Amino acid sequence: MPLVAHNQLPTFQRLRRYGIEVLDLDEALHQDIRELNIGLLN
Repeated sequence: MPLVAHNQLPTFQRLRRYGIEVLDLDEALHQDIRELNIGLLN
């Protein structure tokens, strides 16, 4: 399942270097994929 880069955090670039599929928001909006929202609470 690809991640969607909704902002310009450097973490998304690092994930791409490690081979993780990261889509830009525009790319994700044009694909027929279901989203999974995950919230983290500390």
